Order: sequence, then C-alpha cells, then structure tokens
Amino acid sequence: MKSKREDHRGHWPAGKQRSPLSAAQIATVLRKLNRALEEQSMLAVAKVVGISDTQVRRIVRGEDLPSARTYELVTRRL
Repeated sequence: MKSKREDHRGHWPAGKQRSPLSAAQIATVLRKLNRALEEQSMLAVAKVVGISDTQVRRIVRGEDLPSARTYELVTRRL
C-alpha cells in the first residue's frame, strides 16, 4: 500500500494508538510477561506464548503495544 501523504511517511495518523486494547488489558499483558520472565528466559516465554522473542522484548520494553491476538495468547497460556 502506497502512502498518499506528501511526506510518504505512511497512512497512520500521528498519535493514534495501533492497539485496540484498553489500558487495563495492556497492563495485564505486561504484568503476566514480566512475572513469567522472572522465572524463565525470554526465548522460553516466547515459545510458551507462541510469539517471537523479539515481540516479547519490544512489548516489555514499551517499544510496542500488544495486539488483540497477543493479549489472547498471553492470557490463555500464562
């Protein structure tokens, strides 16, 4: 998909959250991931949840927000 903006920086509006989750749901994912990381490595937690270790790292560091799919996986498996 090509950007229609003049600066060609994508189509997502600045400041708009990409995750459909509420703040409470995001906090739940972070709490569960951090608790699991106290006992296991990042790679082990990622395998249990079913997502990449890079995605786990980005969520825990606050670089990325969890998606609805990630929320379901984390709440079901951790």
